[in-house]
Amino acid sequence: MQHQADFWAHCIHTLKRKHRLALLVVVESQGSSPGKAGAKMVIAADGARFGTIGGGQVEHDLAAQALDLIQQPDSCSRLFCVRHDGSGQVWGGRQTVLYYPCALNDLSLLQDIQGAFQQKQARQLVIDPEGMSVNKAIAETREILFTDSANVGWTYQELIGVVKTAYIIGGGHVSLALSQVLALLDFDIVVIDLRDAVQTMQ
Repeated sequence: MQHQADFWAHCIHTLKRKHRLALLVVVESQGSSPGKAGAKMVIAADGARFGTIGGGQVEHDLAAQALDLIQQPDSCSRLFCVRHDGSGQVWGGRQTVLYYPCALNDLSLLQDIQGAFQQKQARQLVIDPEGMSVNKAIAETREILFTDSANVGWTYQELIGVVKTAYIIGGGHVSLALSQVLALLDFDIVVIDLRDAVQTMQ
């Protein structure tokens, strides 16, 4: 949860200062491609980056393209389809990466996204050729859904603000190590131990 909140907070802070950002989102991933669906990176107009869509040469090339695109005043969202089989890397497969140009008029929307994570309220982030929106999540909302149809175009949907909580029984050394791993995976962690003065919980 904290990683996502930090990402959107960085976007807001940078957009206020730089006025323009390129958002890259992996919307679809197949095979052993490095960036999995939902991975995000943002590039400021000065080239500064935050986040990752998998690293390596592919990320470098897409970031460079995104940087060129946000210099254009009429830049609009688009998809990049990348095959890794011939990229010279050790992985294969393919991924689809969404480019979305963020301008100052997106600021309140980014604040809504950040607020969903801060308040732990389930919302649905939607990005399509018309723009970006945040809607109330419904029971059927999937964690990540990408559709691309010749008839209706493409749409990316992501469930945001949902808390993944891990309850760990016992506060010993194994619990400590496990909680450190789960924190990297964006879990809220609750450790339950009824013993007094457990050294690893201090």
